[in-house]
Amino acid sequence: MKQFIDEEHLMKLLTRLKLTSLKENLDNLLDEASKEGLSYRELVYLLCREEVRQKTNKYGYVDSALSMREDIRWI
Repeated sequence: MKQFIDEEHLMKLLTRLKLTSLKENLDNLLDEASKEGLSYRELVYLLCREEVRQKTNKYGYVDSALSMREDIRWI
């Protein structure tokens, strides 16, 4: 039995969970998963991997910039 999904509520949940990358890319990721015929487990893995990748890129850059500043202070 299919259930109706309230898209607006889903977006609010993703925002509340701070899954911003997932929120922004959800349609593309779901399309990709559908085309590849991924299982539910593979889909969850894909979604989690993408969110972690985006956060690593975002915060990894900041971390490296901060560490460079600390190195400069010691020179």
